[in-house]
Amino acid sequence: MNKSSLSLLLVAGVLSVALIGCASSSKIADADIANGIKNQLESPAGPDGPFTVDIFVSKGEVTLDGKVPSASAKEQAISSAQSAEGVKTVKSFLIIP
Repeated sequence: MNKSSLSLLLVAGVLSVALIGCASSSKIADADIANGIKNQLESPAGPDGPFTVDIFVSKGEVTLDGKVPSASAKEQAISSAQSAEGVKTVKSFLIIP
């Protein structure tokens, strides 16, 4: 085996290991993100109710839709979504009746 073939095999091996490492990195499922946000909203530290918030997650992008009783509850719901693990962006369609 000549030097260039050995170098090529070495590079291919390093790239294979790097790709395997990337593929095995943990990615949080959208359903898990939604459940985490729901649990935060329903916890004692969550916004005061009553409120109805639907949580939609697609590829880490969260959409909140529904009714909350106050501006502070709206801010708290958005903040909870933004701080949840795996969230990339948050869109809010929350309204205060």
